[in-house]
Amino acid sequence: MSRRRGFLSITCLLASVCGPLPALAQTPPPTEPAVEPAAESGVLSFPPEFFAEARPTTASEMVGRVPGFVMIDIEQDVRGLAGATGNILVDGQVPSLKSVSLRSFLQRIPAGTVERIDLIRGGAPGIDMQGQPVVLNIIRRGGSYSTMSSTVFVKVYPEGDPGGHARIEAARRSDAFSIEGTLSFRDELMQMDSGDGPVSLRSADGTLIQSGDFGTDFRTRALEGGLAAEVDLGAGNLRLNSTLRSNNNDRNELYELVNVMTGPVRETTESALESTGGELGADLEYRLSDRWLSRLVLIQTYDRDDQRSGSTGRGAPERANEIATAMESILRGAATFQASETLKLEFGAEGAFNSLDVESSRSSGGVPVILPVANVLIEEGRADGFVAASWSPMHGIDLELSGRYERSTISLSGDARQEKTLSYFKPRFLAGWAVRPGTQLRLRLEREVGQLDFEDFAASTDFGEGVVSAGNPDLEPEVADVFELTAEQRFWGRGAVLLSYRHDRVQQVVDLIPVAGRFDAPGNIGDGTRDEVRLSLTLPLDRLGVSGGIVRFNGTRRWSSVTDPVTGQDRRISGERPFEGDFQFSRDLPSLRSTLVLEGDLAYTSRSYRLRQVQTTEQGGWWKLFWEYSPRTDLAFRFQVENFSSRERTRIRELYSGPRDVAGINAIERRSATFEPFFFARVRKTF
Repeated sequence: MSRRRGFLSITCLLASVCGPLPALAQTPPPTEPAVEPAAESGVLSFPPEFFAEARPTTASEMVGRVPGFVMIDIEQDVRGLAGATGNILVDGQVPSLKSVSLRSFLQRIPAGTVERIDLIRGGAPGIDMQGQPVVLNIIRRGGSYSTMSSTVFVKVYPEGDPGGHARIEAARRSDAFSIEGTLSFRDELMQMDSGDGPVSLRSADGTLIQSGDFGTDFRTRALEGGLAAEVDLGAGNLRLNSTLRSNNNDRNELYELVNVMTGPVRETTESALESTGGELGADLEYRLSDRWLSRLVLIQTYDRDDQRSGSTGRGAPERANEIATAMESILRGAATFQASETLKLEFGAEGAFNSLDVESSRSSGGVPVILPVANVLIEEGRADGFVAASWSPMHGIDLELSGRYERSTISLSGDARQEKTLSYFKPRFLAGWAVRPGTQLRLRLEREVGQLDFEDFAASTDFGEGVVSAGNPDLEPEVADVFELTAEQRFWGRGAVLLSYRHDRVQQVVDLIPVAGRFDAPGNIGDGTRDEVRLSLTLPLDRLGVSGGIVRFNGTRRWSSVTDPVTGQDRRISGERPFEGDFQFSRDLPSLRSTLVLEGDLAYTSRSYRLRQVQTTEQGGWWKLFWEYSPRTDLAFRFQVENFSSRERTRIRELYSGPRDVAGINAIERRSATFEPFFFARVRKTF
């Protein structure tokens, strides 16, 4: 009953803000915000005036307002810089960072320091597209200035102590030198799969075996600091950056059950993770001549994870420990030659050394349990070289052809001793055609080579999921030949719709394989296919009678096919989501210096296949409603109701009495957890 009242209240609030829609004939033509096409056909420029009604405080908020653009955040687990750059540039350059997310990096840039944002589709002179068909270039204004800002978040939960987050940022910039720093602390009491709910275990014919309640508590404390500097060398720039961070995560689960045969059962699982890490980086950009530009990047990272977990109530007490220490050293050099206004050539090479030292153990009732490949040191030396040509043969046509050759040697020592050398050639072809103003077609043909997750080489235990994964030293990366076609149409000043189709022919699909007849491990299960259709829509509502209103939608539908290594039958690739998407409605209210936003991540389902079980995850939508209020340009408040739909997450495990190819389902476990709504408030002050 209370949830129904909550929906009615939200509906009334939206209705009061949006108001009734007047007849289209009575709606005067709106004044569209300025979008300035640059000299290049594939570039759209968005000046600060385009974002003025929304009163953004950081570059991150401005990026979220660019029509038809979806940010690809930096993949921090990717080794090296190739493939780990996202699709954001700052002053025409890729941010040289690895351990900081791209979104966090953009939150450090005050909106007042942004001169304009360029949306580059297909390429532009002097721009390194990093193999992306579309990039966003954030151009900061010149001159001297200094800024300082502080942000405080508070989260109030229905039960327990409130959570909080505090961040302070400072920057000083002159024509020859700039320096910026950030310090943040976060204390969270919940995570996305926290919550309480029922759990049951039934036989294959539906007979109840066990039922009760399940609950999980989570807490994380994180401290992070960063410092960056930039020096103008006249013919180039030198950028230095550093980051230090420390995280502590505690997770506890409790099952209060009743077995129909034996009576009450109490089961617990706990996990404590201590994580520390840091990064040092240097980035030198130097112009050798009017046509030659060089760049040298050096990055060193360090990460250490210490995880301790345990389980009681499921027979003898069980314990597991894992210590993983990872280091990465990267040296990358590149040179760009601007042969003409329409032709650009780029050459480069990258070398990297990576290592991961894992020590893991497990015991049951105090007796050690032997795990395959429990203690192992993985080391990799990798080198790759690349060449790329970008050409605009005529107005409205942009082409890019590139080739990258990668060679790496991976060695294992400890419980597994092995060394192997892998080499791949990765060609790529991109084409963009501006059919007419506002309409563009893009084509991508590429061979993608996935990177191995070094943690898959070593054994691991997850008591919460009830699985033990063995290490697999024979794992190889999957290779995909990719065909992707995108159609883009822009309309009504702020409007954009993008429709794309992608087809992957995948060799050596990475999934789960049986090991030693009782464990599962990441492994290669043969060839397969992936297909996906993506729709991205930005719909301004001014012409429909809601001034300042915008609807945004992103949705992806996926299909995949591979042969199950246990049953030999065709199925979907483990962990893939058939559909996922997000929705947002926002309305700017300039007279109130406010913005009202309703947004949510849509529900999804995924399934994973193991030797003796099939696990399905059903996750409901996550919706939030917030009001952004900026009484002054240097002060902003946000008041937010998070997860007002009380998202439910359900895990269904089909447990087999033996391997799935020879045994039937023995029992089905169903566990649901409901995450209750909570209140979120934020204040940001710029000095």
